[in-house]
Amino acid sequence: MHKTFEAFQSEWYDMVQSGALESNDAVPDCYVANTRLEEEVKRLKRDLDRRAAEASKATTTAETLAKERDFHRASHRCAAVL
Repeated sequence: MHKTFEAFQSEWYDMVQSGALESNDAVPDCYVANTRLEEEVKRLKRDLDRRAAEASKATTTAETLAKERDFHRASHRCAAVL
């Protein structure tokens, strides 16, 4: 298989060099589209991680504020009863 591929490669490059065959160095559209989609997936994963961290921070802050609110409510009720 490797010998066949090497023979093909050598014949291909000889034909391109001699001008018998036009060289098309352009990358096929499917590869460009796949690369673009992979980059978008990476960007979206980074964005998702960032937003997950923000949501976690917001949840922690909300829990802290709720505990503080409950503490002050309880303190206020105890002072009102006395």
